[in-house]
Amino acid sequence: MKQLLPHKVRVFGVDLPINYIKQPISEGTEPDGLYKTYEIEIKDSLNPNSMKETILHEVFHAVDAVMETKLSEKQINQMARGFHGVLNDSPEFKKFLLEVDA
Repeated sequence: MKQLLPHKVRVFGVDLPINYIKQPISEGTEPDGLYKTYEIEIKDSLNPNSMKETILHEVFHAVDAVMETKLSEKQINQMARGFHGVLNDSPEFKKFLLEVDA
């Protein structure tokens, strides 16, 4: 079964579009994803696990921008990789987080 890709994510009440593109354009770099103000770009050629981790990474950039926490790129990388690992390794925890409150 092919997984549906999300095309938006809500961060603090703001819907951010997620665009899947051939190559994110960034000043001289070739990232897998890019958070620009109110928009996320993700390479469409990533494997599913890399795509999920990259989307988390860019969402963390969005949260960081809104919360003005000024996390470094290294901190964002580590948080995205760590949280992605927790979700992959803990299916019951992931299910709990995704439960809709009654």
